[in-house]
Amino acid sequence: MKFERVEDRLRIEVTKDEDLWYLSLILSSGDIIFSDVFRRTEDKGDKIRSKKTSRERIRVGIRMESLEFLEFNGQLHVLGKIVSGPEDYLDSYQSINIQKDSQIEVIPKNPEFFIKNLEEFLEFAQESFLLLSVDDEAIKLYKISENDNLLLFEIDRHIGKQYETQDTKWLDELKRKLKNYSDKEIFLIGPSLFKDQLMRELKEFKIANTNISESDEQGIRELLQSGLTKLRKSFENELVANFLKKIANETGLYGIDKIKEALDMRSVEILLMTDKYFRENAGSEIFQKCYSGGCKIFVLHSSWETGKIIQSFGGIAAILRYKI
Repeated sequence: MKFERVEDRLRIEVTKDEDLWYLSLILSSGDIIFSDVFRRTEDKGDKIRSKKTSRERIRVGIRMESLEFLEFNGQLHVLGKIVSGPEDYLDSYQSINIQKDSQIEVIPKNPEFFIKNLEEFLEFAQESFLLLSVDDEAIKLYKISENDNLLLFEIDRHIGKQYETQDTKWLDELKRKLKNYSDKEIFLIGPSLFKDQLMRELKEFKIANTNISESDEQGIRELLQSGLTKLRKSFENELVANFLKKIANETGLYGIDKIKEALDMRSVEILLMTDKYFRENAGSEIFQKCYSGGCKIFVLHSSWETGKIIQSFGGIAAILRYKI
């Protein structure tokens, strides 16, 4: 996502699908959104002929009343009354569909809140890291970002007993491919036997060994929970894992009534909420109560594993400062 502030407006360009998810959290009722839309117009020039309609492209600003995030369609559907545009259309309802490559302008009802959260998202969105996964079958290099785990390349190894060999072609191929990333730090995960071998062989590269003994998806999940990386979803994994541990000593809390009571007592340190809960249950009210109590809030993507875990607890959970 790209944005710039021009007087009282924010010009926003949506550059990827994940931008839509975040916009759905920070756009709120009362914000004014400007975009080009198409409106049907009637041709009344000849009363004898049937009225014909055509679509006219106009620039309007609507005061948002409702929002729907259509994740599978890659759209953000916003509805509200026209407050800026051709005089004939003022006060009529208009929808705006925001999608990848859309360019909109926003006058936020609460500029400070909007800009703070937008800047926070952009800080996280720019983060990514490289990860080398090794086991007895393959070596894989991933680029891990907020959006996905992108496989950059894979090299077959087959080091099991049935493949015992002194062939090191895989190592030559690995070094050749890693030269494209020689200036970047690369996290290494997998069984210790294979990691130790690679650490000896790849001394010319910036390899950061880890204590993660699993490879591929399980290893990536453990690394994200370890706190070693700076991704937002890494923080989410770490926080959710911490919440699950704290349930046992009653400093991990779930159930909206219990959480509201803890918020009133200002005993909540971190509040976890899924985007689904936020949209369906006036999550903004909980936001304000949490901010006034000095706690931190993380809204989790309900389609990510962390979000699914919190959704199974009702969509909202809390990590407490102390047992109540």
